[in-house]
Parts: sequence; C-alpha cells; structure tokens
Amino acid sequence: MKVYFDGWIKKQLTLLNEGLFGHLDEVYKDVKDSKWLNGNAEGWERFPYFLNGLIPLSYALNDEKLINKANKYINLIMSYQNEEGNITPPNNTDQAKEDIWPLFLLLKVISIYGKLSNDNNALLVIKKALHYIDKHLETNKLIDWAKARYFECYIPMLYVLSIDESEKGFISDLAMKLYNQGMDYLKCSSQWTTKAKWWSLETHGVNIAMALKANELLKKLTNQDLGINALKMIKILEKHHKTAYGHFTCDECLSGNSSYAGAELCSIVEAMYSYEILFELTNDTYYLDRLEKLTFNGLAATISKDMNAHQYDQQVNQIACIPFDEKVFFTNTNDANIFGLEPNYGCCTINFGQGWPLFALSAFSINNDIVNINIPLKAKVVLDDNTTLSIDSNYPFDIQELTLKTEPRGYNKLFAYRDFELYKNEKLLGRMHSMWSIVDINSRSIVPVKNVIQDNSYMVDFQKREDDLSFAKIPVITNPTLEKEFEVRYNDLDVNGHANNGNYIVWAFEPLSFEFKNRHRIKTLDMIYKKEATFGEKLVSQIEFKDEKTTLHRL
Repeated sequence: MKVYFDGWIKKQLTLLNEGLFGHLDEVYKDVKDSKWLNGNAEGWERFPYFLNGLIPLSYALNDEKLINKANKYINLIMSYQNEEGNITPPNNTDQAKEDIWPLFLLLKVISIYGKLSNDNNALLVIKKALHYIDKHLETNKLIDWAKARYFECYIPMLYVLSIDESEKGFISDLAMKLYNQGMDYLKCSSQWTTKAKWWSLETHGVNIAMALKANELLKKLTNQDLGINALKMIKILEKHHKTAYGHFTCDECLSGNSSYAGAELCSIVEAMYSYEILFELTNDTYYLDRLEKLTFNGLAATISKDMNAHQYDQQVNQIACIPFDEKVFFTNTNDANIFGLEPNYGCCTINFGQGWPLFALSAFSINNDIVNINIPLKAKVVLDDNTTLSIDSNYPFDIQELTLKTEPRGYNKLFAYRDFELYKNEKLLGRMHSMWSIVDINSRSIVPVKNVIQDNSYMVDFQKREDDLSFAKIPVITNPTLEKEFEVRYNDLDVNGHANNGNYIVWAFEPLSFEFKNRHRIKTLDMIYKKEATFGEKLVSQIEFKDEKTTLHRL
C-alpha cells in the first residue's frame, strides 16, 4: 500500500520539510556535526531522533530526493554495526556502554525504515542487535534512560515478529528480561498523585508519555498482562495533571493541575506515538480520539506556523511569548515558553519532527486486503494490485456556514422565554427553548420580570405552542447501585454563594467508572434543579441503571 497525501496534511508535511526540521542537518551542530556523521558534536540520541522524523517524513511526502537522503543516513548508521551486533558512532567517546538507550531508539528507527522501505537489511541488523542486547543483559543491568525507556525496544521486536515468527521464543524471553530490569511504572504511579517534588526519571513527562504503550506491547510479545496499562495511567494523569487539550502538565516532570504549568513538546509527540501504537494493537478508537485531540491542539499550538520555531513548554493559558520575571516552570528555565531554535534544551529541536509524519502514516492501515481509514485525511491510497482509493476530505477543518435564529416569546410573572434554532442551508439542525429569570443578588430571590424590564414590542404574554419543546418526567430512583459523597467547596460556589449549577452535572456523573465514561457519550440529559447547595454541605450522588445505556441520577 502506498499513500499520496494531499490537502492540509500535505501542506503541514511540506512546511516541516521546508522549515527548521528539514534543514537541521545543514544548520544544527548536533545533527550536521554529529559523531554519527564522523563529526565532533553529540553522538548519543539526537541524530537517531532526527532520523525518527526524517524517515517517515520522506515517505509520507513520497519525495524521492528526501527518501534518498534519509536512506543514505540510515544505511550509513547500519553499516556501523560491529560483529557483536552493537551500533555506535565510529569515533564515539560519550556513549557509555552501560546506558544502551540510544540503541533502543535507533532500532525503533530502523524498524520504521524497514517497514516503509521493505529493505530486508533492516531486519537482519535488528535481529543481530537484539541478540547483542540479550547478551549484554547477562552481565549488565539496565540503568538510567534505558531502564526508563526499555519498552521502546519492543517496537523493533514486534517488527521482527511480523516478518519472522520463528523468533517468537527468543523475542518473548528478551521482552521479559527487559521488563524485569526496566522501571516499574506501576510502582512509579504512586508518585503521580501530586506535583513532582524534584526532577526524576520516575516523574519525567516524556518517559510517562512513552510508557503509555508499554503494557500493550508487552502483552503482544509475551501474552502477559503485567505492570500498569494505559487506561489506568491516563486516569491518574487526568485527575492530577490534566490539561484542556487531552494531555498532562510536565515541565519537565509532572506539574500538577495548574493553570500556568506547561507541557514539554517532546512529551506531546511521544504521547501521540503511544496513542498510534495503542490503536494499532487494540483497535480501540478511544486512543484515536486522544491522538486527534492532542495533535490538533497540543502539537499545532507549540510549533510556529512556518515550522521554523517551537516552544519547549506549551501552556494552555499562555497570553504572551515572553520570558517570565519569576520562576513559573517546575524544572525548566523561565524562557522555556518562547518560540525559538533551542528554547531551554535541544531535545525538542530534534524530536518534534516525528509528530506530523507519524500521525499522517497512522491515518491508513491495511489488514487482510481491507483498507482501514483511521483518520480521514485527504489522500490517494494505491494498493499493491493498483486498486486506488481516493479520500476527498478536509477533516477536521470542514468549514460549514451555520445560521442561528432567535425569537423572544414573551414572559409571564417570573420568567421570560426565548427560542433558538440552528440551520445549515435552511435545514433545521436543532432547537432550544429557554426560560430566563431575574435574581436579586442581595435577597437571593426571583424578581418579577415586569419590575425590571418595562413593556416594549417584545414583552408580550407568553403563549405556549404545540411544537414547543417539552421535558419528559424524570423517574424517581428506587434502587441506586452506585453512590459517592461530596462536600461543597469554596471554589464550587457562584456569586450567589450557591454551588454553581455546572457542578451538579459533574457530581451526578462522578460515581460512574472511568472506563464507562470513556466509552460513552451523553446523548440526552434531562435535569431538574430543586434546591441550592451551600458551602460545607455534604452531598450524596446516587445512580441507578435504567438499562445498559440509560442512567438515573439523584443528588
């Protein structure tokens, strides 16, 4: 299968190639002068990270010149493999053998190259390197970054199994060796319930973003369900470090539920890749939803429009790109939020390049000659038998012209009424019938409408119509099966000193499980407010299932 992208996604990929990332091997010392290219600059992870973006970018664009450049680089690096199977730069002096993280990363890159190019040499190089790792683990322990990111080696191992099942026994055993020596993320998760107290690998946002896929990869390789799965990780992160765009705060380590904390760009692209792998392994569209939300918000916001600059930390509530006068970020410098070539630290300068290309390549997949459209990007898909599938889409940017009409319906003693209708090309999409009241803040009581709004052409007596929206009678709960208690906090109150009405909805749904809420969306909601709640009051939220998908709630 070959995919030819078009529309906005092709523009993004082209901008990435024409912008900073596509020229890193010309302007950025840690790439152009890398020890991997026989230079004297960094010879550890940065050049492999560069290839992690360049290779998928070249194939996503179907740019022969770019493909040739990417292939030249990766084949040069594969030629460095020694008899034992290790791969290091020819004049390496700073890659300690004890921490083999760059090898894990490099093998993942080679597996991506092998999958896209069908170069059998990639398979041979990976096999030899995996046997080197297996032998290395007999006398050495995983430490530091290799210990924190051991599961990244599962990607090339899965690639080997997809081609050669005879390696299944060896792969399964090696996967367990890596797991047993790797960081225990289930144990680490006990540190994720608060803002990190200091910099550590256990609370490092990029590590956690990468680890989201670890459990499913291990299950695929060994049939064993060990450690902490992605859903449980997300549940903890959403509760204690949530952002509005479906990610978690980490500048660089977990930064809590803060309105100003940032999220490191590397954590965004690594979380995206984790969701891509998770969907590939589980076919659960929940991960596609998270991928799209993060891509269209978190990734898009943290890279400049021309792809020539990026942020290290992206803030949800950022109103200006200027250095702060005081310490804002947990472990990063006060200018980590500005756009530049290398704000705060250079890893994101290299690593952001994987975001758009791998996202694009995850949009389509093929299983048993069936093409799956995972994300409806504009493209032409050509199968091996030259069957062509064209997808004409501007998703998610389809511009629709909608018309909102509104009509005042009059009033009675205590309420004023107004209707709203939403149209697309004269087709009615939805209606809303609303009731409004006027409240005296001092007395906290409803004021008759006529006392405040004098008669005018719109102030007529309300007359009910046959087509007015009506609300069904809400059944009474008789046998609640779920229950949870809340105390009304100061921050729950509105200007009247009552619990804000939006909180009632949150409290009503809170007893439902994380999994149920993630897999269901509200279709209709009828609610009756009977009494206000005030500071310090204890409320009990009860739920009864009317059927499999209908719930009754009572506060």
